[in-house]
Amino acid sequence: MQISARRPWDDDFYKILKNIIPHLPTKHIFYYNHSGNDIDGNKDILFFKDSLTVIFSLDLTHYKTRQRIINEMESCNAKLWWIGTEPNAFNHPSIKVIWWGSEFMLQADQYLQLDDIDKSPNENSNHWISLTLGPRHSRVYTAACLMHYGNLERGEMRIKTHLAQEFNTLSMLVKNGCHWPTPPDIKLEPTYKQLLSQPWWGSQFFRWNTYNKLGHCNNALNFDYYLRSLYSTTMVEVVNETSIADEETGNPAPVFITEKFANSVHALHFPIMCSSAGTVEFLESLGFDMFRDTVDHSYDIVTDPTMRIHQAIRDNAMLLNEYDTVYNLWNNNLPRLIANRDHLRNMLSTFTEINLNTVINKINNIL
Repeated sequence: MQISARRPWDDDFYKILKNIIPHLPTKHIFYYNHSGNDIDGNKDILFFKDSLTVIFSLDLTHYKTRQRIINEMESCNAKLWWIGTEPNAFNHPSIKVIWWGSEFMLQADQYLQLDDIDKSPNENSNHWISLTLGPRHSRVYTAACLMHYGNLERGEMRIKTHLAQEFNTLSMLVKNGCHWPTPPDIKLEPTYKQLLSQPWWGSQFFRWNTYNKLGHCNNALNFDYYLRSLYSTTMVEVVNETSIADEETGNPAPVFITEKFANSVHALHFPIMCSSAGTVEFLESLGFDMFRDTVDHSYDIVTDPTMRIHQAIRDNAMLLNEYDTVYNLWNNNLPRLIANRDHLRNMLSTFTEINLNTVINKINNIL
């Protein structure tokens, strides 16, 4: 088995991997922590003629990575079992995809130790929130939609705009920054100019080195140190997941769930998912309540990223503006929000055992 550099907090996943290996009918086994970058950055021979390869993946993949894998596999007439964090990474007759958990499970023990959050929504504080740390063109587009449809006096929108300053129009950002084929709604252009008038938006400029001082990818501690106070009054979160579409090509991206969604559940939020198409449906398949009776998730089936993000914000504008309505909805649904958090905790506390058995059962079914 070939292993890329181990990743912080991957002990539980590595335990699953070690227990799965005896069930695999091949010796061609690879473990990549940062799947796209790890695979793209080396010259590993992944496939052998007429043989089976098994790749364990603990991160998202790039479109070019998936295409390289398919091309090399086909050239060897090989087969692949992809055991990863993207449940729909491939759609190919010679590839079996097995989901073995999401990235937010990396710190299962640390998240289980978090105290309940104290919530005190009030009409004088923010009732919705949208957080970003890493700069991405897609997140600037989301921010333009938020600024257009949402009331910034009722919400905390954190976004850095320096990455977008080279694009004078939102249309240019979408085409040349996001690489998405569909241009944005023209009525968003004045809002985009307003957005670019400041290098960053939000109550505080949050730096990478502030986050990194907590320890590498210590998201549970970040929740306790920085997010807990921000979340104390908020009831709705625009969850800016890592993957909306492939960043280099604009092609559709597989579903990929990170700590961003887990943080929202811990914070007892109604979620609006700015993510890959099918994310809401997948989370529901895991047993999460996505509050379809409150949040309009019809955007989840829209494959075009320009239209999907626009629709996600536009169709939920009420949640970003009307405090009294949102408070009544949140208060009435508080037992369900708490049950959602409890479901997440149960998933984290049992994921090593449950996911190990699930993967082994799927392998046996394939065999």
